[in-house]
Amino acid sequence: MQVLQDVKQRISRLKSGFSNSIPYTLAKLKDVLPGIEKGFYIIVTASTKVGKSQLTDFLFVFAPLSLKWLSMQHDNNPTGVKPVGYFKDDFTVDYISLELSKLEKEYSIISHFATLKSGRYGDPITIEKLKSIRVELDQDVLTLLEGMSDFLTFVENRVTIVDDLSTAIQIMNYIRAQALKYGKFDEHNRYIPNNPYIYRIFIIDHLSLMLSDNIHTSIFSSIEALSKFMVSAKKIYGFTFVPIQQQAAQAENIQSVQFRNAEPTLDNLADNKGTARDANLVLGLYSPMRNRILNHHGLDVSSLGDNYRSLHILADRNYGQLGSFIRLHFDGSWNNFQTLNTK
Repeated sequence: MQVLQDVKQRISRLKSGFSNSIPYTLAKLKDVLPGIEKGFYIIVTASTKVGKSQLTDFLFVFAPLSLKWLSMQHDNNPTGVKPVGYFKDDFTVDYISLELSKLEKEYSIISHFATLKSGRYGDPITIEKLKSIRVELDQDVLTLLEGMSDFLTFVENRVTIVDDLSTAIQIMNYIRAQALKYGKFDEHNRYIPNNPYIYRIFIIDHLSLMLSDNIHTSIFSSIEALSKFMVSAKKIYGFTFVPIQQQAAQAENIQSVQFRNAEPTLDNLADNKGTARDANLVLGLYSPMRNRILNHHGLDVSSLGDNYRSLHILADRNYGQLGSFIRLHFDGSWNNFQTLNTK
């Protein structure tokens, strides 16, 4: 059995200062799930305009970037206290965006981190401000951005945004090409990464926007093919896949809301619910205010308006946290999530 060898390797990694996952930064989520692991397939789902892309960006792009940047600052000045979630390993994100352009995704990243660096949480540096839509961007914000050049280079070295893929075949071919860039096969046809201490994360936003091709003539078959490919590729390459999948439109019909069944479910995964069988983990995001629900599991959320979200663990093949949910505060103006203190 390979288990004993793997157990010893994981212990050795920890003793050497490396990690066996990229820690989640959301309080309470990291209490029930260890973090982003290699060789995992994680679905993020929600109804339209609830924030599934924003949650994905926060959990799998922004948070790892923050952890790694702070960890690098500590490594450059090791006399201080290690930051919480210190992360010696490294990571890359290949972000396959079927919805937004590369430029739009970059604006989102800059908005989040510029607000974080400035501390202007009550007056965030929004995408609208960065684009000078209503008024010219403040000079102090421009100066702030210019002072972030080292950080922006750090981001560019780790996050690749791809906005010119549209079919399952194109996406699968891209991932295969990246695999050969990140590693090689040995004489026994085993994949050997160039650097075993780098996590490779692939985000696909979102599945229902894929176009048909000569082989996959429907959205159902396109999702089916890509999902089976990700199941195989995560085992071969050790990549982590995070596809975003809509909830079906009928999930928010009047009857569902009436009987309090508007929360995301596996049965309501849009266009192909079979993906749930393939995934290690399925996370669902919910906004009760979108359905005019003012009391969510005993909590009056009326004062929070559309800033309230609940994050649901809809499936967890590895750690058995099925049914858990976490209350969140969401500020969409700079794409930030925080665990909600209900007190």
